Amino acid sequence: MGFEQYSRWEIGSLLLQIREKSHLTQKQLAKKARVSPSTVSNVEKAKGKRASQQTIKRLFGALDVGWENIPQLLKKEAGRKDQFLQMIQLQLTSIENQIDYGCLKEGKSELKKIEAELKDHPLLVIVHYLKGKYFFRRGKDYWDKAYDSFQDSIAGCSQYSSLSSSNVAAASHYELSRIYSRSNNYQEALLQVENGLQVFDPEGERKSTKYVLLISKVIYLEKLKRNTEAKSVLEYMQSYEGELDTETKLNMYQSEVNLLYRERFFEKAIERAKKAIDIARREKNYDRSFEMWTTLGSIYKDLSNLEMAKVCFETAAQWKDKIKDVYFAAYNEIEVGKLYSLLGDFSLAESHLQSAIKLSENVDDAFYQFEALNALSELWIQHGRNDEGIKVLKKAFHLAHKHVLLTQEKNTALKLAELYKGIDQKIYQDYLTRFYETSVKLSGNGGEGDMISEDLNRRAGSPPDN
Repeated sequence: MGFEQYSRWEIGSLLLQIREKSHLTQKQLAKKARVSPSTVSNVEKAKGKRASQQTIKRLFGALDVGWENIPQLLKKEAGRKDQFLQMIQLQLTSIENQIDYGCLKEGKSELKKIEAELKDHPLLVIVHYLKGKYFFRRGKDYWDKAYDSFQDSIAGCSQYSSLSSSNVAAASHYELSRIYSRSNNYQEALLQVENGLQVFDPEGERKSTKYVLLISKVIYLEKLKRNTEAKSVLEYMQSYEGELDTETKLNMYQSEVNLLYRERFFEKAIERAKKAIDIARREKNYDRSFEMWTTLGSIYKDLSNLEMAKVCFETAAQWKDKIKDVYFAAYNEIEVGKLYSLLGDFSLAESHLQSAIKLSENVDDAFYQFEALNALSELWIQHGRNDEGIKVLKKAFHLAHKHVLLTQEKNTALKLAELYKGIDQKIYQDYLTRFYETSVKLSGNGGEGDMISEDLNRRAGSPPDN
């Protein structure tokens, strides 16, 4: 009869429209058509197992619609719905732009209207995704709602096979990874990235999602000190550099600089850092510029080019009030504190490290908070304030343990064991045991245990917006 060319949603939408005009409930229609109410619901919502032609015929027949009239009605309905959906899709694109540009109130208001119009249409999956983005950008107090919205989006994508090419499920997994990352749970963040890559359709829409998933994978692997794996993903990404947007490319350069420096390829690391700085300057990307200038300063600092390091840190500090990811400021304060320690200015070193601790606490960033506590502990112990230094180092140890920062926990346990050696045998043995236990965990998780005496604190950037 020719109705097979129409989607389940178009058939269901027509059935719903005629049923409501007939002033029948789903239960009443089911009784007339001699089917279950759940069958009526599933046909109207295009859910569950596809109804047979005989079932469709009975449903429309119960509404006094002749079988021969269905194709014409579907064609008419399809034209009307197509125009309606084109408008909805354009509005959703507009709303996503509003949200990403920070117009949160306007975006949320428009989403609410569209959600009411769509009812049970598959495009609600995108509405859930955009609601998740809205709540995520509202801040930590709204992350539970963001989490639920992204999960709703993923669940919806699994119901509607036609949405697999939209890559909204992959994008939702990516956003979930960012929530876990900001909550200092890098293991779960990495798992969400893997899930996103698994469902990503290379022939579908939102092609950039693949690359933001990959760069975030590099970042999380770096934070977990799984550097060999991070390098492997980075090398894969480099073959697609021409397809990357600027933000993702700058994140890739940041990770590349980190790994080059860890492998002692100093000149190459500096060269790539300068290239990234030039790109960030031309794009007026304050976050990446701030971070890369700080990273370059860190490299010069560790190469004992202290005056050059100071120039880099001071350059970065000029954009401190313009950066979006404020926890980068903690990174800068940590490195400046270490610089002044090397310059012999204990007071300034302590001041900057204390500032880094406060900044990282304010944004609940366990990673930089650990680095700041660890650096302050070293500074105090170096200047004979052992009791204070040990107290701060214990705080760093507990922070690393709480947030499963295994390499940091292992290294801190060894430091504490060495500090208690000859002072308190029991505490000494306790920390040695913790050192051994975390070493075993690291070997099982693919972590690398060669970072104990390393002072390489260049960090990957935060995953970019998608």
